[in-house]
Amino acid sequence: MKSLALLLTLLCFSSFNICSANAAEATSNPAPAVVPPPECVTTASGKVCGYHCLTVANKTQCAGSYDQSCVSLPSGEIACGYNCIQTKTSVACANRQRDNCVANNAGTIICGNNCNINGAFMSCDKTE
Repeated sequence: MKSLALLLTLLCFSSFNICSANAAEATSNPAPAVVPPPECVTTASGKVCGYHCLTVANKTQCAGSYDQSCVSLPSGEIACGYNCIQTKTSVACANRQRDNCVANNAGTIICGNNCNINGAFMSCDKTE
């Protein structure tokens, strides 16, 4: 039975062009063969639908697509998108899958194309 599951996993990964020499590595973060439908959460202000929904301090937010995630603070600040990060005072996510977010020691977050930190200086490359 394990061989069948491994074969199905490898077939699934081939269709997504995800390859790995190590079968255990390939199954550690599998892409779904079929993207599940969005979930819906009913709140006092209505229905919110999407993926990986979070509700904090009476606020609910969902990611727009299955490959995005959401992060939050206890204060109710929620961010959803790609490559999300969280500091003690802020949360942020990139808008595009290829972008990243970085945070400095003060908790300031920036997201964009190839963002990095050099000492106290934070920057992202310009996008065309």
